[in-house]
Order: sequence, then structure tokens, then C-alpha cells
Amino acid sequence: MSISSIKVKVLYFANVKEVAGIREEEFIISNPASSDLLLRRIQEVHPGIKDLLKTITISVNCRVILDDVLLKDADEVALLPPVAGG
Repeated sequence: MSISSIKVKVLYFANVKEVAGIREEEFIISNPASSDLLLRRIQEVHPGIKDLLKTITISVNCRVILDDVLLKDADEVALLPPVAGG
């Protein structure tokens, strides 16, 4: 891995995990890298996730993000299903 790239761990849960077919994977992406860039890469690898992006929550290092953020090497990104109460 060169200085101009970072490694990010992505965790998939519930229906996102079912579509991806795996629970987690690592992506090596260019630095600087944004969460939007990572989401585009994830969609390239797992096209079925595109439809789920409208309903999932994204967290970086256990913090929910609402907008595009810059990622750092070794960040952990989770794609979480919607939460329902009951």
C-alpha cells in the first residue's frame, strides 16, 4: 500500500449483508478519500446495494454520519439497516 492510498474496513449488517454475501471486507482507496467515494466503490463490487442506500445508516468508527466525510487509514465503516421500534 502506498502513501497515496488507505485501507478501510467495511462491515455489512442484515439485508446489506445478504446482498453483499459477506459480513465484512477491506477496500484500498485513494487518499484523500471520502465516504461517498467508498460508497461508489462498494456499489461497483456489490451492485445490489445501490437500492438499499436510500434506507441504510452509515457509520464511521461507530459514529453515524449524515454527510460526506473524509476517511483515514484503518477507519471502520458500517452499513446498518433501518431500526424499527416496537
